[in-house]
Amino acid sequence: MLERVYRKLVLLLPDRPDTALPLHVIAQTAVVGILAVTARWASVLVTATVAGVVWMGLPPEALMMAAPVAWADRTVVIYLRVTRL
Repeated sequence: MLERVYRKLVLLLPDRPDTALPLHVIAQTAVVGILAVTARWASVLVTATVAGVVWMGLPPEALMMAAPVAWADRTVVIYLRVTRL
């Protein structure tokens, strides 16, 4: 029923040019698999700095220098994959 309403609403829209991106279609099934991986730039920076202090012999002050940047940065890289099962 939801699909019918969606299709009727889409048919009311004006014709789109051939170069436009296709409209999203509602999935036929409710069973999906989702894989989401989130990597924060701050986490990568802190991990690299700690590894440098522990294994590479960097001075511990490197952690003090990286801490403000890690706390202030909110950059995130997200990989999201949704598949129908």
